[in-house]
Amino acid sequence: MPARPGEPQGGEGSRRVPEVEFRPYGVRVRVPRGSTVLEAARLASGDLQAWGLDAPCGGQGRCGGCTVVVESGSASGADEREVELLARRGLGQWGASGRRGLTASRLACRVRVTGDLAVRLPPPSAQARFQTSGAQWTVKPAPAVRLRGPGPHLGLAVDLGTTKIAAYLVDLEKGDILDTAACLNPQAAHGHDVIARLSHALTAPGGRESLRGLAAGAVNGLARELCGLTGHAPESICDAVVVGNTAMHHLFLGLEIKRLAAAPFRPEVAGPVEVRAGELGLEIPPAVRVHFLPCIAGYAGGDHVAVLLATELDLASRASMVLDIGTNTEISLARDGKITCCSCASGPAFEGAHISRGMRAETGAVDRVWLEDGEGAVPRYSVIGGAEPVGYCGSALVDLLAVLLEAGALDGSGRLRPEALNGLAVLGAGPQAAVSLGGVPFTQADVRQLQLAKGAIRSGVEALLAATGTGPGEVARVYLAGAFGVAVDPRKAVRIGMLPALPAAEFVTVGNAAGAGACLALLSAPERKRAEAVARSVTYLELAALPGYQELFLESLGFPDT
Repeated sequence: MPARPGEPQGGEGSRRVPEVEFRPYGVRVRVPRGSTVLEAARLASGDLQAWGLDAPCGGQGRCGGCTVVVESGSASGADEREVELLARRGLGQWGASGRRGLTASRLACRVRVTGDLAVRLPPPSAQARFQTSGAQWTVKPAPAVRLRGPGPHLGLAVDLGTTKIAAYLVDLEKGDILDTAACLNPQAAHGHDVIARLSHALTAPGGRESLRGLAAGAVNGLARELCGLTGHAPESICDAVVVGNTAMHHLFLGLEIKRLAAAPFRPEVAGPVEVRAGELGLEIPPAVRVHFLPCIAGYAGGDHVAVLLATELDLASRASMVLDIGTNTEISLARDGKITCCSCASGPAFEGAHISRGMRAETGAVDRVWLEDGEGAVPRYSVIGGAEPVGYCGSALVDLLAVLLEAGALDGSGRLRPEALNGLAVLGAGPQAAVSLGGVPFTQADVRQLQLAKGAIRSGVEALLAATGTGPGEVARVYLAGAFGVAVDPRKAVRIGMLPALPAAEFVTVGNAAGAGACLALLSAPERKRAEAVARSVTYLELAALPGYQELFLESLGFPDT
């Protein structure tokens, strides 16, 4: 008789604690019956992404990102939700029984261990491309610490992002960045957004300590890598600066997060904080004081203060704007010596999450899409590494929307009309509509996810313009920060309505401006003081509390006609 959801797929009569083997690594771990394979994987490895596993939704069974293959043993069958997610990812059709045999794709967060089990992990993806360069800046070294004895005297600057962590090893005497390194934030195993991680910290036994340990471990790994690359010992590090959004800041510091996790989302501590490295579990001299830049609000943290520092928005003589686009997008508008800031829940769609074939900017990702000139134009694309295309990264998703709009294959409401464009394979119609470019599907559901993301950003920009009485034609400069900001074509962002038309604006890409700002604060005590002054001076706009914001957001979901 076929297994039903929650029933074993294989025989296992023993009462002993089941053992799960993770292939091809040969790692085995024992877990209580009823544990999920994802829980077992977390016990077996502190870095799920190094094992090729991804759980953007925190293991809630919503994203379909933690695919494994059950090769043998005893496990629960698939329920309807798992069947739906697997089908959406093109991993085969499951029978009505919810079973496809033991050699089958499954979601690690939905498979429950009922006996000994052998699971094959996916091959880890190629190394993702990270943006660790920043805005161009010059500063006279004036570090906050006294440099005693013979050198070298080094500093460590860290941008602790929700998705990625970037670190910089800096010569405090000369002001040189000796090298940079980056990695994915291993906390992503517990959710790609800060809400999921705060929830994990509050509800999971030992959740807060686990998240803090994962962050410290990642920073330690980057510090070791940087010291190895430059031939220096970690003992040479005598100062450190960390920037991050308010949730990352609080979790790393071990601060109370209950007020941060619920409306009105107040930080427990907003001002600058210094903690000894030993208290944070960092493997640099334990007496080194690690400086955390101040936060602005619950959803605008020290990383955005660092962006403002690097772009010198506080010194702008003309109306200027900066967007640091990510899972949470911070936007600031400077006018007449005042800075107004807001935060948008743009989500991880532009980082590839919740998109059927979305992925990070790595080998095999389509990164550019354009229409070939001439009559009967057809879409063309480029792929990172020149490999066969396997998915779309964020810049390609913006390009693809713009191409579909230009060709009339996407209407203003976001409905796909793929028959209007040559060179696209049509895979479905209506709500199930999908097209394929180079064999990589792009669905109607993907369009809806991107509308939510771009609508959040656009409504934030419009709210800032309205709150400051600034017309679109008055904005002289727009800084685009972060990896996505560097990769996206501003013209395409305007075409899809992510940004309004700003006729007088000069668009400037500034790379990882948060990392650059962290380096400035590391090298210069006056810059740290300036960061404090900037954070205090910013007026924070709580979008959800604005009258009419919901209507503004809904208006921002549509695509412009031209």
